[in-house]
Amino acid sequence: MTDLVLFDIDATLLLSGGAGSRAMTRVGKELYGEQFRWEGIDPYGALDTWLFEQAAHRNGMTVTPENHAVFREKYIIYLEEELDRHPEKFRVMPGAVEIVESVHSCEGIILGLLTGNYTRSSELKLRAARIPWEWFQVIACGDDADTRPELVRIAMQRYRQKYGQDVSPARIVVIGDTPKDVNCAKENDCRCVAVATGKYTVSDLEQAGADLVVEDFVDPQPVLRYLGIA
Repeated sequence: MTDLVLFDIDATLLLSGGAGSRAMTRVGKELYGEQFRWEGIDPYGALDTWLFEQAAHRNGMTVTPENHAVFREKYIIYLEEELDRHPEKFRVMPGAVEIVESVHSCEGIILGLLTGNYTRSSELKLRAARIPWEWFQVIACGDDADTRPELVRIAMQRYRQKYGQDVSPARIVVIGDTPKDVNCAKENDCRCVAVATGKYTVSDLEQAGADLVVEDFVDPQPVLRYLGIA
């Protein structure tokens, strides 16, 4: 029933305790001045590339590949500092590691990532959560495409490149905590498991069209059964 499982990171597997927003604020002010503001931008389910573009536009800047690259590199440095500086604010979602490990250990199912985080920031956050980056065989991150639905197509392409065959969308499950996670799956005819550990409620995620919605991963069995593991 399932060949590929694509996990979101923030508010699905972990909460960084504001490390990302603190790092972005530091970079914005350092590069563009104390007046640089992020207010009014909704980060839930967004790509890091989109967040930078929105902030730049709101602050009257023109986005170029060059200034985006400088921002990203500085952000990665400051994100690592913020994660190390405030480990007490970092939280791994209960049951998240168990679900990831179960998928990783299941023969015949490929464990993957689909996240709006930059690739390097994804690795830093998972390292802080003590979830091995090497477990994830198919990875699509925020610097790989312009939209979340495109990331699903990137993941399918990378599956094909790695394993030499196509994966049916019906056998792909996206796991995330926002309607954007649901939408990116549905736009590509994939399935979606949604978890209400972020901003959105069970009702919100059901209305968005998720195939399975759970409050959290404290009891991983409903999700594992849906994936055909338990």
